[in-house]
Amino acid sequence: MPAAEVSSTQRRRLRTLLRQLRTEAALTQEQVAGEMDWSLSKVIRIETGAVSVSVNDVRALLTLYSVTDRGRADRIIELARVARQRPWWYAYREHYSPAFQSYLDLEAGAAVLKFFHPAMIPGLLQTEDYARAAIVATAFGHEADERVDLDVDVRQRRQRAIFDQPTPPRIVVVLEEPALRRPLGGAATMRGQLRRLLEVQELPHAALHVLPFTADVVGGSFGQFIILEFEDEDDPPAVYLDGVAGADVLRSDIRFSEPYVRMYDRLHHAALDAPASTAFIRRLAAELG
Repeated sequence: MPAAEVSSTQRRRLRTLLRQLRTEAALTQEQVAGEMDWSLSKVIRIETGAVSVSVNDVRALLTLYSVTDRGRADRIIELARVARQRPWWYAYREHYSPAFQSYLDLEAGAAVLKFFHPAMIPGLLQTEDYARAAIVATAFGHEADERVDLDVDVRQRRQRAIFDQPTPPRIVVVLEEPALRRPLGGAATMRGQLRRLLEVQELPHAALHVLPFTADVVGGSFGQFIILEFEDEDDPPAVYLDGVAGADVLRSDIRFSEPYVRMYDRLHHAALDAPASTAFIRRLAAELG
């Protein structure tokens, strides 16, 4: 299991356990903050996963929560150690927005990833040639070759972190027709990209759906977005919006995510089913030679 997936999943397990232990101890977040001499916001951030928690802090919480079973305490402390492992993208942290780094962390531990892309193939499914062309096409002015190489490398590593997991997340993608017809990088690059989509379509945990021009909903007017769903029923879906010039947005509160969930369901319902989408993509690839 890739380190990124391990640390993300373990962090989510740890925060769930800490919430459960506080509930079992019949303590409020305010009471924990007072006993630990912390701010209330620190307790909230720990329990929501907004910040990592040190092993020493976990030990102190276990004492406060009266966890006397040595074996259980040791397992939780080991979980805290694993959860603090640095993910693969830590080396790139100076180059990307905090929201994108947080997204990568959530993506690595998500149970379901739902993509809607009206104009381009999502980065998680891009071939190396297509990724390079897409990065150049969406850049603000001329991008240095070193930066393009960096972005391509990150996309490739991101794909390996997701697809090489023993149990990858369920991936559902709705692509509007323009994303499949825009020949970024030329005919050969686009043909290779369409073939990559056909390969992904064959994976048991993935499903691609084409939203054709004839659909009764115009998805492109909403912009691209990604919905992340998690195994823990206490975790609401998160929504990631790829912003302009690093102005990315990642929100996991239900009031923000609910309209996107409803819109995604509408787009998914209007799109072609998986077999028809496969035929559509195969036909476009054949047209490119």
